[in-house]
Amino acid sequence: MLGTVDGRSVMLEEHSRQLIYADEMHAAEVDKMLRKPVEVATFAREAFAIDR
Repeated sequence: MLGTVDGRSVMLEEHSRQLIYADEMHAAEVDKMLRKPVEVATFAREAFAIDR
């Protein structure tokens, strides 16, 4: 979406950036939930591949 509205609408660009930020934060929270308590490395992304 950001690529589509880039340079056309500041409001839609900002909305797209907010959605991207929220998605990244959600992915980080899910990653933390999937790890075992003593692990510090990220969870294996291959286990739940997300097309980006």
